[in-house]
Amino acid sequence: MVPDVMFDFAQDASGRIGLNPGSIAIPMISTAAVSIRHGWKVQPKLKDYTWKEKPAVWLGITGPSGVNKSAALDVGLEPLQAEEDRWAKANAELMEEHILQKEEHKIIMKAWRDALKDGGRDNAGPMPRAPKIPKRKRSIVENSTMEQLIQIAAENPDGLLQYKDELVGWIASFDAYSGGGKGGASQDRAAALSGYNSSPASKDRVGAQGSGGTHVRAECFSLNLVGGKALKGDHVAIRRAMESLELLAWRQRRPGFLVRLAMWRLRRIVPRNPALRSASVTAQDYRFLHQLTY
Repeated sequence: MVPDVMFDFAQDASGRIGLNPGSIAIPMISTAAVSIRHGWKVQPKLKDYTWKEKPAVWLGITGPSGVNKSAALDVGLEPLQAEEDRWAKANAELMEEHILQKEEHKIIMKAWRDALKDGGRDNAGPMPRAPKIPKRKRSIVENSTMEQLIQIAAENPDGLLQYKDELVGWIASFDAYSGGGKGGASQDRAAALSGYNSSPASKDRVGAQGSGGTHVRAECFSLNLVGGKALKGDHVAIRRAMESLELLAWRQRRPGFLVRLAMWRLRRIVPRNPALRSASVTAQDYRFLHQLTY
């Protein structure tokens, strides 16, 4: 069961590419979850006020090679991608303004240093503060390390959507830059589980010698996941695909990791004439959801 606005778009879009509507609805559920802003949570038990959950879902689609899995994911993400494009333009304008502010700050700092040389601190006054880097709104992430995800989440507490066409690649990339070794192989797994639980997360980055490094903390690291897993043939069941993913998780010391991932099997249907409900129209509904939960 999905809202009418999602079903209408999924049914229309799936008819164009010849797949069952669920293939489009699955990524759309993920985009709806990430559109709900930080602070809105579900209380599963009426009398337990300590247990609250922010919507964060891990979903995937699976089917034989050539079933058009990637197209289904792309179409399902279209409405949110329309919003992402709008945010990207706004982010570019913010960064242009930030560059101008940095140049102005250089001029102000030169004047402050001159005053400091001439008359000391009393004459110069407090040191002017550098302009802060503006927070850039985004929701869809694709090729980011876990460290980068946490850094992006620090600017976007409403949540992120990790999109991976092949889920195997996402799991295999864990701790790719951590050096491995004892205790290192589970760091990204733990961070990902924090994202599933919408918990706080942090990462320490080692800086140049004497710089002390940097500490990045996301007060709400909410990570949604959507992706795909190709089957080797029509006769192979979803369970086999899940087992192969789980085997990879086990080999990398991540048993039970995929219990949180729900998969949907794609099925071909006869293409039909679409009603051409545009992604921009559905994007307006997502925008309304985002504003409603402000």
